[in-house]
Amino acid sequence: MKFDRINHILKEEAVALPDGLPNVTIKGITYNSQEVKDGYLFFAIEGYQRDGHDYIQDAVGKGAAAVVGEQGDVEVSVPYIQVADGRRALSVISDYYYGFPAADKTVIGVTGTNGKTTTGHLLKSMFEESGVSCALFGSTGNIVNKEKHPAGNTTPTLLEINRLLAVSDDEVVIVEVSSHALTQHRVEGLVFDYALFTNLTHDHLDYHGSMENYFAAKKKLFRMLTKKGQAVINTQNEWGEKLAGELRKENTSVVSVDAGEDSDVYISEYDDGAGELLLRHNGKEIFLEPSIAGIHNMYNIAMAYGTVKLMGARDEAVARAVTGFKGVEGRFSVHYLSGDRTVAIDYAHTPDALYHSLDTV
Repeated sequence: MKFDRINHILKEEAVALPDGLPNVTIKGITYNSQEVKDGYLFFAIEGYQRDGHDYIQDAVGKGAAAVVGEQGDVEVSVPYIQVADGRRALSVISDYYYGFPAADKTVIGVTGTNGKTTTGHLLKSMFEESGVSCALFGSTGNIVNKEKHPAGNTTPTLLEINRLLAVSDDEVVIVEVSSHALTQHRVEGLVFDYALFTNLTHDHLDYHGSMENYFAAKKKLFRMLTKKGQAVINTQNEWGEKLAGELRKENTSVVSVDAGEDSDVYISEYDDGAGELLLRHNGKEIFLEPSIAGIHNMYNIAMAYGTVKLMGARDEAVARAVTGFKGVEGRFSVHYLSGDRTVAIDYAHTPDALYHSLDTV
């Protein structure tokens, strides 16, 4: 990629540009100075523990051809572009650099305090049982072309997503989208075909300050839907009911998931002991035999079911996926030990998650 093209892309982002930019060939982009190689474009981003601007000279010493940062008056021997928001600029440039690799895929975003990971994996299982290849980006790892890659955050940067999607043959991409990622522009530029809202309970208030701010951060995902995009929302949660109401007023298509008959998908019957779940959707019933337990997981199943049905999945494939789904590590994973002992491991760290874990026990 040519530097003058990057200059053109960043014209709306830039606060200041150097004069007489040379025509520099960019061989890669990164915000980690340890990854810099000859010809790379280095993004200096201010983090919560470290400031990327402190590593500019290190990056240049390793061969960085140019630097993008937020600070002014930076003395550096290579072209330097000052931008207002480094994370946003990183997302914008990575899209162009990798040729918008998500553009020909169906992209699904899952947000909410709890249930993102399990719902994401349920979606993946249902799609794959339906013969649809699926990539997944989330807190337990990133899976592309059936290969697993380690994950640093619940939601990677768009640069990291694009790097993997550039070589992906998957038809569907599922992304766990955290409130931090939405407020920090980590997925800026990604366009979603479907957006899911699982719930909203007390968490991250040290960062957001209030539940209202937390809710507003989550709602940003639904502003990133395509014009024909659809929202799937758990309206059993008061914040989900609020979100569904606001989106309908904005003419966004909403599929509601609840325990009431006025919902698009609702839990008709659930027998935890027998492992039986009855869902109703568009006047039809589907009988499922989940391998995972807990009413919270039944909502995760219902959310995933409501989404894959929008894409034409058959009930038989969904039923096989739900029966075969063994759960996700650390999400109420059950282990049967000798002497009639049963151990359930859950990474619950919010009051709501802890309640559902103990209730399921």
